[in-house]
Amino acid sequence: EYQISDLSLSGKDVLTIEGAADGSPTYVQIVITGNVSMSGQSQIILDRGVYARIFLVGDASFTGRGFVNPNTPLHLQIYGTDRPKNADGSVQYGTVKISGNAGFSGAIYAPTYNVELTGGGSTDDIYGAFVGHKIVMTGVQSIHYDEAMADGGLISDYKIVSWFEDER
Repeated sequence: EYQISDLSLSGKDVLTIEGAADGSPTYVQIVITGNVSMSGQSQIILDRGVYARIFLVGDASFTGRGFVNPNTPLHLQIYGTDRPKNADGSVQYGTVKISGNAGFSGAIYAPTYNVELTGGGSTDDIYGAFVGHKIVMTGVQSIHYDEAMADGGLISDYKIVSWFEDER
């Protein structure tokens, strides 16, 4: 498990989450206690066989080239932690933004965050599942739910009972 305060990637910065040299399963948990900011051509790359769980405390903007996940969507899971409350008891919702020309293959479970999916490129699709307080999709080419998502993950007391694919 790794804990970092902020993650900021810009230009052509690359963060590679390396796994075992032979591609066998490698598990990593990253807790980001501050904010995430990606821009330019920056990207986060998961090696083959890597299972990454990223826990967010602050806001996150995964732009630029985004994530490269050669594995199934189950291998990349992003979780939004509980958010602070206002004086009246209402939640201060956070933001998870994924945009740019890269597709996305993973899952986001962040009920106290607004999830924004924008861009998606001209050919890249989005594979996975998303839970958020509010989900906004703009310019997304298409989203595909991978049925393997129902077989794993941190949240295990919920099961998918039905789903549909909206191809507009």
